[in-house]
Amino acid sequence: MDLCLCIQCFNKPIETLLVLSSLEKNDNLKQIHLLLYVDKANEKSKSYEKNIELIKKLFSYKNEKEYLFKSITIKVSDINLGPYKCCYNAIETGFTLSEHVIFSEDDCIFCKDSIKYFMAYFNNKIKNIDINDENCLGITSSSIYFGFTKKNSFTIDGSNIISNNLLFDKIKNIKEIIKANGTINSCQKINWAPNKQFGLLKHNWNKIKFYRTDNYMLDKILNTKAPDEATAMFVRDNNMYFIYSYIPRTNDLGLYHELGCTTLYYNGCPPNDTIKYLTTDDFDINTCEYELHDKFETTNNID
Repeated sequence: MDLCLCIQCFNKPIETLLVLSSLEKNDNLKQIHLLLYVDKANEKSKSYEKNIELIKKLFSYKNEKEYLFKSITIKVSDINLGPYKCCYNAIETGFTLSEHVIFSEDDCIFCKDSIKYFMAYFNNKIKNIDINDENCLGITSSSIYFGFTKKNSFTIDGSNIISNNLLFDKIKNIKEIIKANGTINSCQKINWAPNKQFGLLKHNWNKIKFYRTDNYMLDKILNTKAPDEATAMFVRDNNMYFIYSYIPRTNDLGLYHELGCTTLYYNGCPPNDTIKYLTTDDFDINTCEYELHDKFETTNNID
């Protein structure tokens, strides 16, 4: 089985190359059509030089590393599309290369088992899940299990992010519980839609792609929410779902995540040492047997 991994890129040359480097840790690369879809920056924008630098680096990467993959395709838009239209075009192009598509943003670091995890879904190898269930739209490497909802889990001091020590104590505690319970490869059904990294089939993409089209974004009556939120609410209201990983299989550069659950955007460049949350790279995974669990007790809030 082959698949298309499409990565939406814009103006992050360093981060995008780190993402590609993390992808190389995965097995089965020879089954991957890698699509690097670049949204062209306007010439007068502050992002223009970084955008050009990125494009040059991607073509160098293709020349040096294409032998690792089934193929590498680089597409550069003719005009600046913006993030949602670029996402739409990237996924649409991905489906011209394969019937199985993984979409990823350009700051999502792959864990070493990410591709195996996505392939388990496409091969219908997740216990208690049927890929042909019309309500199952796809799968994501994100997690929403960890319930760190207290605002005092971190503070910002200028450009520095300071974490509550309780956060790290909880990470250690959760890791020990997961190891003891053997729940590393567990998944959940969630009536919500991811936007950072996900895999799906074309007929399921067709159910939700409207919210990233001009017909939605230019409709002043319909367009009352951002496309990603509108998509998620459509999924929820129609009792559809995505499969979420119990333990995150992605780590974000330049974003602070509370164990894969909450994101804090901040100004400036990513810190040299991005705060680490728990991912499957923190475990020695000896099995690829994935299993769906509908419910988990979420009692991990920071006091």
